[in-house]
Amino acid sequence: MDKKKMGMAICALSNGEIVIRRKPLTAPLLLLVAGLLLLLPPLLGAEAWPENLSFGITVLAWMAIIVGAGVVLRRCLGDEGLPYLTRSKGYLRYEELYFPKERLSEVVDWCACGEVQKLRAHAGGVPAVVAALYYSEDGTVCACQPFEYVELEYRPLAELKLFHR
Repeated sequence: MDKKKMGMAICALSNGEIVIRRKPLTAPLLLLVAGLLLLLPPLLGAEAWPENLSFGITVLAWMAIIVGAGVVLRRCLGDEGLPYLTRSKGYLRYEELYFPKERLSEVVDWCACGEVQKLRAHAGGVPAVVAALYYSEDGTVCACQPFEYVELEYRPLAELKLFHR
């Protein structure tokens, strides 16, 4: 159950409607800049502030800098991307729904028909059977594939199906 392979398969099934795209750098860059700006006041006027307040702001600033820089580096240097629906200009969301072994045939049938509401309504229990879903926020596109947990790995029970509503 590899999310990257599922995303690539969804792109191949969609005939160009869904593409792999990286998330924007706006939020992590803002977090990085906010951390740098938070670092300035304790450095400039350190004797005017109480020591605990100065230390707390410094720790918060360094945390923001580290997290922001880490996310920026991961998004720039990483090879992953997420399925992006060009029509609605939004990323597809990923969800895993877990079912007990007794519901195996029902889950396979629901995934084959694209019955996402039934899958969500009956989800819960031991993760012996998993339905992996990619769906758009507006509900117009959904991709579903069932998996079974066997010998420490998830094996596909059926092919990935893409549904348009």
